[in-house]
Amino acid sequence: GLGALAQGDEKQQILCFDLLSQVSDTAATFFESLLPQMSALLLQGCLSGDSKVAEKAMEATTSLIRFFIDKPAVMHLQPVLPPMLEVLKTVLANGDEEHAIKVLEVFTEAAESKQPLVNDAIPHIVPILVKLMQSATEGTSDELVQLAGATLITFIEARPKLIAKQGLVVPIL
Repeated sequence: GLGALAQGDEKQQILCFDLLSQVSDTAATFFESLLPQMSALLLQGCLSGDSKVAEKAMEATTSLIRFFIDKPAVMHLQPVLPPMLEVLKTVLANGDEEHAIKVLEVFTEAAESKQPLVNDAIPHIVPILVKLMQSATEGTSDELVQLAGATLITFIEARPKLIAKQGLVVPIL
């Protein structure tokens, strides 16, 4: 069960998070009642000292966010966002653009959602996006740079008052 995941070794955790990310589309309705407990485990996974566990927890979180994006239940995943963004920074530093693209796509969807999932994370997301856009000449793929720009535009269009309230207009410019 979920308790075994919390107590498992890194290989078990990687396997469980990987399985969770793969079945979330088909079994997510079953997971809805377990989302508060799963959020705690995903948070633990993202905070893991093992980079593979953290990456798999990030993948599982993005899969669940994608499924629950327009449902109030998605708010159970909000506490996972800050450590997930730290995992994203590590993934980007390691040049793993494939995982970064999936995360940015989910953040774009979340910005467009009626649920305020990303509102508290905006001050942390925007600098990552700006940095990605500035890294166009440093070997970052055009796809990732363009997606960062599109995600930033989505945040500006969908959450303009939050962007202004957080004092992020000048850093964006």
